[in-house]
Amino acid sequence: MKVILGCDPLLAPLTGIGNYTQQIAKGLASSKRVDEFKLFAHGKFFSDDIYADNKVDTVSISNSSTLLAQARSSLAKSELAVSVYSKVVPLIEKVKLAGYQDFVFHSPNFILPNFSGRKIVTIHDLSTLKFPQFHPASRVKFVNAAIERAVKSAEHFITDTEFIRNELIHYFGLPPEKVSAIPLAASTQYSVKSEGACTQVLSRFDLHYRGFFLFVSTIEPRKNLMNILEAMEAYASLNKHYFPLVIVGGKGWNSDAIHTKIEQLQRKGVVRYFGYVEQHYLEVLFSSAKALVFPSQYEGFGLPVLEAMQSGTPVLTSCDSAMSEVVGQAGILVQYEDPNDIKLGLVKLSYDDEFVTCITHKGLNRAREFSWKKTVEKTLDVYEKRA
Repeated sequence: MKVILGCDPLLAPLTGIGNYTQQIAKGLASSKRVDEFKLFAHGKFFSDDIYADNKVDTVSISNSSTLLAQARSSLAKSELAVSVYSKVVPLIEKVKLAGYQDFVFHSPNFILPNFSGRKIVTIHDLSTLKFPQFHPASRVKFVNAAIERAVKSAEHFITDTEFIRNELIHYFGLPPEKVSAIPLAASTQYSVKSEGACTQVLSRFDLHYRGFFLFVSTIEPRKNLMNILEAMEAYASLNKHYFPLVIVGGKGWNSDAIHTKIEQLQRKGVVRYFGYVEQHYLEVLFSSAKALVFPSQYEGFGLPVLEAMQSGTPVLTSCDSAMSEVVGQAGILVQYEDPNDIKLGLVKLSYDDEFVTCITHKGLNRAREFSWKKTVEKTLDVYEKRA
């Protein structure tokens, strides 16, 4: 089997899709099922070293591809960039990919090139279609147009969960046999750590082992933080010996009101906001928290819930969601739009030790069902399917 993987998510500091692309690339490159493997983005083939580390050496990227990558990053701000990109790049792609029709092309992030061979596309979620209010208008326009083009030209589709698979089938009327749900996995760096192993990092943040709730994500409206903060405020009013909420994540789009509320609760001691935290500290926080609080309004998978379970930490997340599919019976499921329901979950996590022990063990067992090796093998199975 010959495979070309779209590698544009690797040309910047890794996000969730970048990490997914990196793991798929590593798995394909080492698989005996793959006879020839190439990486392609912005009209250019790249060497294998771009997925070896978490950061890309941008000096090694040619000027032409760098300019195209910059154009892509400007799409959320410039209608002109959208126009230039949509006209120029397909012409370059057609020339560069000519002669590779015997390869399978897999795009890991919804954008397919001008390629006449077999095309597979991963669509992680339909956020810009279902909740356009959560994104800048120009981003919505660009992403939705790219997804609609992919739907018309791809031979097969991959999603991270059955939840998103069903949405994709319903939204576009796709034949169910053309869409496969393949779960993600958490890094092996997320693991159970003893209190002693966490003490040094926790002292740096003035935290105690199992003495805080944790929220990890970019701060933006769809993460449901306003309802989480309202629930935390109500929860803290019940007992002076409450667990504070530690929030880890950078400032995202349209988050000023959320940050104002965070600052108010910080002054009361209900919340502590750390912003960006280095990876090796984050792993300790995951393993040290009383629970992960992640009742997001919408996710394609919700990787933090799996990272928490794998770290031996209980999870509170949204029912009837991609996250509830990942968690299964190993967590507390709440109505994300109901602060009182979230509050009740926080209370149970605080005082029902027997329940917490039970879902912690269930979470560890559930987490063992996920691995990047399984993700890669199931992805290869999709490549081998014929339309």
